[in-house]
Amino acid sequence: MTRTTIVGRWPWALLLGLAIAGSVGVLLVMSFYLAWRQRRRPPADPAARCFAAFSAALARARVPPRAPPEGPLAYATRAAQLLPQAASDIAAIAALYLRARYEPDPERAALAELRARVAAFRPLRV
Repeated sequence: MTRTTIVGRWPWALLLGLAIAGSVGVLLVMSFYLAWRQRRRPPADPAARCFAAFSAALARARVPPRAPPEGPLAYATRAAQLLPQAASDIAAIAALYLRARYEPDPERAALAELRARVAAFRPLRV
């Protein structure tokens, strides 16, 4: 009587185990890679960072945050309605943001003015 091992009797079991272990290993590697890639976000452009600081100042003045489908001008219009004493500053900052972000500005004058206006922006709380 010959002695047979489990592997000899069921080679498919060994192959199935290796396939499952390999699949789990590949999924783990892919998960770690995707998690690492998600954390490594590209830095926002300077105009977007300025507008984020502007939005934070408006939030401190109790203006509700910008909704995802709401554009910068619609947000500025809504903020100006809630803060009428700062309406001209809000409109100017929104216009400068659009100029600095979407129009050619080789000298970066619009960005410099946007930074200055956002730094000086101090809305009164509602």
